[in-house]
Amino acid sequence: MSLKQSVFYSFMCCALVSQPAFSMAKILVILPLSYPLEALEEKVSNLKDTTRVQLAEREPQAVNDKDPVHYENQDGALGYNKKTFKIPRGLEKAVHFWTLIYSKYSTNQYVIHDIGDFTIHEVVDISDLRETRMSAYQRERLIIERLQNRKEKYENVRAQLGQSDKFKKGIQYAGQYLSVLENIFRNQGLPLELTRLPFVESMFNNYARSHAGASGLWQIMPSTGRENGLKVNATLDERNDPIKATLVAAKVLKQNHETLGNWPVAITAYNHGKMGMFRITNKLGTKDIVEIINSHSSSTFGFASKNFYAEFLAAVHVEENYQKYFGQLKIEKPFTFDVVKLDKYVSLASLVYYTNIAKETLVELNPALSLRVLRGTQLIPNGYDLRIPQDRKEDFLVAYKRIPKHQKFVQQVRNRFHRVRHGDTLSYLAKKYRTSVEAIIEINDLDDSRFIRIGENLKIP
Repeated sequence: MSLKQSVFYSFMCCALVSQPAFSMAKILVILPLSYPLEALEEKVSNLKDTTRVQLAEREPQAVNDKDPVHYENQDGALGYNKKTFKIPRGLEKAVHFWTLIYSKYSTNQYVIHDIGDFTIHEVVDISDLRETRMSAYQRERLIIERLQNRKEKYENVRAQLGQSDKFKKGIQYAGQYLSVLENIFRNQGLPLELTRLPFVESMFNNYARSHAGASGLWQIMPSTGRENGLKVNATLDERNDPIKATLVAAKVLKQNHETLGNWPVAITAYNHGKMGMFRITNKLGTKDIVEIINSHSSSTFGFASKNFYAEFLAAVHVEENYQKYFGQLKIEKPFTFDVVKLDKYVSLASLVYYTNIAKETLVELNPALSLRVLRGTQLIPNGYDLRIPQDRKEDFLVAYKRIPKHQKFVQQVRNRFHRVRHGDTLSYLAKKYRTSVEAIIEINDLDDSRFIRIGENLKIP
């Protein structure tokens, strides 16, 4: 399940609970998109001091003029011709709607619209709730109440959060990765337009995470990552590595096309699943995306899946015509680096101290490192290809040799364990074992830090 689907269900449940006398004639669905991840605000707030979250929230470092988008000369790409990504008849209203969401309405605005024909009834401003200090749960409830009050005069409507401010930033962030993505897709013989799919999935925020478990630019699920050779464990999550994740995304999209036969259905399968779309096309006897959207509905193939291809087409259009919508933009320069293979297990803190490379720099160049490594509860594994700033390799190797032997290890640190007794608290355990509450929560994947059970064995980093 994608992030958009998971947020759909959580918000839908809240809407039903808040309106006991639910009428099937009047429906309001509230669906923020994957970026900026409002559904994760409380979880992220627990990590405000981490370098990763600070990087995710940073302003784009605009240093380069944005190059124009070129999609011509792709005749050799799989299943591609000049009409491949033209808006199909019957999808014009949907693409126009998503174009407005990406280019006109911001994350301070909810657009109340008809579910069927995308007619926009009104726009609800929530900037005052954004600016007021409160928990994410409180904010969510107030937003739902405000939208519920506004929707009473309409039938069959939903509310969509605007994304224009995030799309603008996404264009700037994309400068770090697009040249890499395009080279990979070009080498795989895939259409370059597909490299714009991360606008839909993550707005090119490499730190995007979903409640469903998807992660990174391409919002890859853990099972999909592991099946395609990515390491997803306590120390590394290579779904967050833009290069390795893009190789997997290219492979998945290529397989989707080979199985399903055209790009509209193959792209929809990136959201809904290859076999899911295979069953739908077999059941309906068609591979026409518009006919599929109009003819098939199910508990899993709902609004999010039906609109995935329209969102993609809108994203390609907005980015290609960014000057029309956002004016002249500058984007971040492509990230460059050298690589050093580590021969021992070592902490991130030791590397920062002895090599004099800022932690922020190492974290940004190595997004596959887990939060446990960032927090120091786990070591960077032996054999890891560490990325360092370009032209710093010689200095790094000299500094690396200066790291004391007792700070280089032949195996990963082993966690201690504590059996919870009556009266134990996380703050007490953190003080006793000279660690932090946050580290204990992270390593034990605790959902609720207020409660630990007597008799429970907790890992102690």
